[in-house]
Amino acid sequence: MQLLGLGLFPFFMSTIFQYLFAALDEQKKFLVSTMIGSSLRIVLLVALIPRYGFVGPSIAFVCSETVIVGIWIYQISKIGYPARLGSLMWRPLAAGAAMALLLYAVSASPILWQIGGATASLLVYGLGLFLLRTFSNEEIQQAREGIAFVSPLVASWANKLRRDP
Repeated sequence: MQLLGLGLFPFFMSTIFQYLFAALDEQKKFLVSTMIGSSLRIVLLVALIPRYGFVGPSIAFVCSETVIVGIWIYQISKIGYPARLGSLMWRPLAAGAAMALLLYAVSASPILWQIGGATASLLVYGLGLFLLRTFSNEEIQQAREGIAFVSPLVASWANKLRRDP
């Protein structure tokens, strides 16, 4: 499970690349690189399962997802859209490290402390993202526009509940 957790980051990153390549009209590059990544995963599965058992698929997942996202980032930079991962990732990683330290501090505590620590760690992460200015003003504005539907939705549900006995 810990290995699968490592692979979730590139796995979730990979979900946006299909749309990015489609928007750039580079579906052929996306298809070829996806086939390379899938072939790598199959080779790793065949090679690792006999030796490592249930851990083999986790290792194959982490390796293939990391390689495929790396290939996509390289391809995007070759097209003319360089991804500066260092400048993009240091803020979320720093906030995540603060979150991890808090979680580690309460890991051996009673369950109520762990629940409180988990809640506090979420707040620390979110606060860290904003204090480190992870999001630009434009991104914050787009998020506000995106969640603007919540208030009218709640109001319409409240009206419906008032009308229904």
